[in-house]
Amino acid sequence: MRIATFAFLFCLGCGSSTASTGSTVDDALDSGSGISADQACADAAQAQCQKLDACHVNGVALRYGSSALCVSRVKANCLSSLGAPDTGRTPANEEACAAAYASATCADFVQNTIAACQPPAGTRAAGSACAYSGQCASAFCAFAPGAACGTCAAPTTPGQSCASSQCADGQTCLKAGAVCQTFGAVGDKCSATSECQIGLTCVGAVSATATAGACMAGAETVGAACDRTTGPQCDEVQGLYCSFVPKATAGSCVKYLTATSGACGFTAGVGTTGSSYTICLGGGQCIIPAGANTGTCVPDALEGKPCDTVNGPGCLTPARCVTPPGATTGTCTLLDPTVCG
Repeated sequence: MRIATFAFLFCLGCGSSTASTGSTVDDALDSGSGISADQACADAAQAQCQKLDACHVNGVALRYGSSALCVSRVKANCLSSLGAPDTGRTPANEEACAAAYASATCADFVQNTIAACQPPAGTRAAGSACAYSGQCASAFCAFAPGAACGTCAAPTTPGQSCASSQCADGQTCLKAGAVCQTFGAVGDKCSATSECQIGLTCVGAVSATATAGACMAGAETVGAACDRTTGPQCDEVQGLYCSFVPKATAGSCVKYLTATSGACGFTAGVGTTGSSYTICLGGGQCIIPAGANTGTCVPDALEGKPCDTVNGPGCLTPARCVTPPGATTGTCTLLDPTVCG
């Protein structure tokens, strides 16, 4: 079983992948603003990585391991999106997006709804192949699970199926029923914390396939009271975990433990000592065998390496795990927009 604690959206140049197109887009100057793609993407990458840390405790360490790696991969993805055929994106768009991060709310950051960062419409019609939403006249490139390229389509609406495509910005895929919905407010049904607005946790969900839970404000300080059954739960975004003694449901918030390798997952409390939970840094996933509480940190794989969407490893953002239809194993791939259509 692959445990991905801290599901957290991150707009990587508001595209879908990174590629090396062999173009000179990084040296070209925007005709309107006079700024180069290289400078705009460098500014956007720096701003995005800073915002990730500002909105999530240890966000960069969890996703990438280091700020340098975050910036380099986000910048490369940005340059790829600017070099994509038929894109509406320009260096001026990226520079405006970079400037907008400082004042954007964390909710807009997490939900990819920062207005200045939305991709301008491209020229490709519905049904055309795409790698980035900015190539599409609809400004939405829908990706089937494991697909090497996406398809230009109308953005999803709440209630629409997400079984064969991701949801549009501002929406999340509800695991129970596989339908798109807006991020849950207090009291909204949920099956996972990632389906709730930032700062809220999903309390009372019995499984990832049943919407028995409800979004509730999370406790945000070390030592705050929590209850893993009735709530409040501890806010994961603040790096907190609800620690409890054996056979109890109530406890207090403590900091998550972290590891770059080795053991991870749940460690039960003993006597009056509360439980703990260890998460993996550097893009690693905690792979826990069925029926167990603890597992091993498995680093996300780089492009060209094997991946498994169920059992791990995953792929280091923004690489995607490209698989044959119906399969869960494949290869981490940085999609080249020049081959998608």
